[in-house]
Amino acid sequence: MTQICTPDDWPNHPSRNRQHAGFVHQSGGVIDTVSALGEGPTVRLFLPRAVEAGVVSAGRPKAGSLPHGSERILLVEDNEQVRAVAVEQLTSLGYCVVETENGDTALALLEKKSGEFDLVFSDMMMPGLVDGFELAQLVLERWPSKKVLLTSGFSGGVGDKLEEQAMGVTVIRKPYRKADLARAVRATLAA
Repeated sequence: MTQICTPDDWPNHPSRNRQHAGFVHQSGGVIDTVSALGEGPTVRLFLPRAVEAGVVSAGRPKAGSLPHGSERILLVEDNEQVRAVAVEQLTSLGYCVVETENGDTALALLEKKSGEFDLVFSDMMMPGLVDGFELAQLVLERWPSKKVLLTSGFSGGVGDKLEEQAMGVTVIRKPYRKADLARAVRATLAA
């Protein structure tokens, strides 16, 4: 069980409520909220237990059978925890990963060292002047041979609309499993 105690201004951040609820729902978990006078709300997230190390459940490919590679990937993700997980997953598949937290920094890095990256893997919704959509568009315009893979945590109608706007670029939904990421990266690089 994970317990998160939120600040008193939590109700002023409805987007945070939706983001957490979407993540928990997509992960097969539930949310329990308790509020006590003078203490503020307590939100408890109940998530499914992870598979133990070394144990492969039915239906999941063995680590050795996952698509892998050695290409260089520029990872653009504003959420530090999500970014850390993606870096771990990609490096465990053999990829060399350079990470950045927003589209502005990613674009500046690409302008200096575009030849060093085979793939740009970016979140779609990020703060800053350059979001994931614009970054993908600029990459495809300036470096047409560069491969782009996008990711989004939005689900339902909003997610479908975002995918329509993604210019034909593959979009992988968050939260994604390592196997899904491995297949999406390999397919994008091979396209």
